[in-house]
Amino acid sequence: MDVRKNVMKKQHGELMGHLLRSQGRYPREDEFRAFLRESVRALARDLKAFDIELALVPEPKAGQAAGTDQKVLKIGCE
Repeated sequence: MDVRKNVMKKQHGELMGHLLRSQGRYPREDEFRAFLRESVRALARDLKAFDIELALVPEPKAGQAAGTDQKVLKIGCE
């Protein structure tokens, strides 16, 4: 699915809105997705300073069977 076409139909939070403004710097969707993944990883590292931990886990088996290597972000609340 082309993220760029679908993105305009949804409302996003402030952080995602900020990331989406960088979308024009990446001519290909896979480059933009790589930027998003690295940005989330950096955010997870930075949040540790505030005792907040984000964990990135592999997709369920159905996603892997489809040949995707995307990651699903699961956030646990205490």
